[in-house]
Amino acid sequence: MAGKIYFAPKILSGLDSEGLLEGALRVGYHLTPKVQIYLGYQNLRADFEGEGTRALDEDLRIGFEAQF
Repeated sequence: MAGKIYFAPKILSGLDSEGLLEGALRVGYHLTPKVQIYLGYQNLRADFEGEGTRALDEDLRIGFEAQF
């Protein structure tokens, strides 16, 4: 299981954005030591001047990861 949170304040987010926030959770199963399948959820939100907070990306993801 893994999770991450990224935050960008107004000075780093650019254009009309007053801030960005990204969060994600992920659960995986290793098929071999270097191959994993996973199920995850990601949420990316931006706070725009005069428009409030809007979701830019919010979805479940199924994935495959291999290390070589």
